[in-house]
Amino acid sequence: MTFRVLIDACVLINYPVTDSLLRFAEVGLYHPVWSSQILDEVERNLIARLHVPEAKARRRIAAMQAAFPASEVTGYGGLISAMSNDAKDRHVLAAAVRAQVDLIVTANLNDFPLEALQPYGIEALHPDEFFLAQLTLDSMLVGRCLREPHQALKRPTMSLAELYGALRNGVPRFVAEVEALDYGSDEDATGAPAR
Repeated sequence: MTFRVLIDACVLINYPVTDSLLRFAEVGLYHPVWSSQILDEVERNLIARLHVPEAKARRRIAAMQAAFPASEVTGYGGLISAMSNDAKDRHVLAAAVRAQVDLIVTANLNDFPLEALQPYGIEALHPDEFFLAQLTLDSMLVGRCLREPHQALKRPTMSLAELYGALRNGVPRFVAEVEALDYGSDEDATGAPAR
């Protein structure tokens, strides 16, 4: 069975991070999980904080749902009040418990203390740590995912160097590791480190 990972809204707001995360899922490194509440939060923040036009934000959410139709967890509402983590993120932990995930990927680690997660056998990891774990799991496959064209919100295709620059804001240690692996130029499509 594929490793199930609930991705928090704070991670899904960052487009380059989300795009790379979903590419990792497409090739089977893990199975992404989210709730409609998480996706609503992503949409609201894309519009309010990043000034993404409403129609574009909705298309992005719809594309995620279409690409991963089995990723949305439901039926967790009754669990929310039993969660002991930060009140504003109890819906996230409740969704994770309902979906029986192994891991929550979140930039808000303080909202998910160990004592709130342990009873459910769930861990929380920062996106940087999760990306590094994927690199350790299969560096060749991660390299291939990174080398595929990445579509930016306002530009057509990003080069590998541009992608690394965009990812540096959310997963800086991961970027340092993949740069050290040297996946080569954008023309070399093998996905293998050049060394």
